[in-house]
Amino acid sequence: MDEKALQTDLQDLKACLLNYKPDEKLYFLNKQSFYLYLDNIKTGNRSAKAILDSMYGAIPLLLTQTSYDNFFNNIDDLDIDEFESISKAEFFEFALKSINNWNYITRLCTDINKYLD
Repeated sequence: MDEKALQTDLQDLKACLLNYKPDEKLYFLNKQSFYLYLDNIKTGNRSAKAILDSMYGAIPLLLTQTSYDNFFNNIDDLDIDEFESISKAEFFEFALKSINNWNYITRLCTDINKYLD
């Protein structure tokens, strides 16, 4: 991914995270439903879901036990779309928890992106 595009995605994601106010009355059935909900969190005309789709190659994929289990328990018949939506939702949650250490998030994604180029 172009580094400038990644930096733009990271800035837009941070804006989405700062705009996000979790509704305590809203419960998600699973990570996939949360990922779909991310289309409602926006900065300008871009949604968090669209930003995560754009920068997917530069995010860590196995952040929690949920993504790890989904990947390794279904390795022979992995549903790629399900795995990707879980990974993106988990990264959004991870970035939200780490927003006060945004330099770490930026460095993490930038380093992953450099490794894949």
